[in-house]
Amino acid sequence: MSNKDSSCRVYEEISVGDRELVIREPCSPKDYRELMDVQIKIWGMPGYVEAVTYHMIIAGHRHGGVVLGLYDKQTGEAVGLLFSIPGYRDGQHYLYSHLFGFIPELRGKGLGKKLKEWQRKLALEKGYVLYRWTYDPLQSSNAYFNIAKNGVIVRRFKPNYYGEMEDEINRGMPSDRFEAEWWIASRRVELAMEKKLAGPKTLSGLKAETITRTRIKDGIPVLIDYDLGLRNDVLVAEIPYSLTEVRKRSLEELLRWRLGLREVFEEYINRLGYTVVWFIVERKEIPRSYYVLWRRSLDLILSGELP
Repeated sequence: MSNKDSSCRVYEEISVGDRELVIREPCSPKDYRELMDVQIKIWGMPGYVEAVTYHMIIAGHRHGGVVLGLYDKQTGEAVGLLFSIPGYRDGQHYLYSHLFGFIPELRGKGLGKKLKEWQRKLALEKGYVLYRWTYDPLQSSNAYFNIAKNGVIVRRFKPNYYGEMEDEINRGMPSDRFEAEWWIASRRVELAMEKKLAGPKTLSGLKAETITRTRIKDGIPVLIDYDLGLRNDVLVAEIPYSLTEVRKRSLEELLRWRLGLREVFEEYINRLGYTVVWFIVERKEIPRSYYVLWRRSLDLILSGELP
């Protein structure tokens, strides 16, 4: 990779199967363009119109943001990225993590955790204590990775945040989003990164009321109804274990989940002030996924306490 300059920071080299990968900062216009190209592969975009441009990634990187690429060591081709820019709200500076992902064949191989570790370390070096980003609250794998694996919490729900999107994942549905908060200097996140944040693995034993009522249809849960009148300190809300599977079966069923949970999250998170503190996946014959919402202070939650 002769296009690298001497200031390029290489953080880690990783072997995945017969592929040698490197986590490093982009160093040249070619590197940044690669981070634009890889977005299309990750999210199935129809073209560059949906991608963050390479010059915006340069601007964010050189003005306080955190940008990392996962590159093929031999070819220099980008196979993953994270892109974060400085943010400011209510008197607090933070980093907004806008892009984080890998090409499909590299998912599920532990690379996400590696990149998160570097993302946190570099942000702490810059003096930040908080990351924010958005994610689709119906994406079970993202929810589990964010909350159970990395210690994220959620205190804001944003209906149709991006408007209509044209990538393969979001096409045809409102772009409802959770705003993730990753308090990277907190005890909660320290425990999560050390794999010591011990939340419940099943609903049994959790003194919670269930917001959603579901039934199994053709091997997957479908949303029947939901209760907006609960006031217990601990609540759980089911989401689809596989959004992709629901989409394949029925867009009508998917829209019922989307619009029903929109009302649930608007009521309990935005209006009543519950915080999403945990995510449970019950891996039974038919896997089920649940958010755990808790009505407690931010300080207590960030100390590592869980219901």
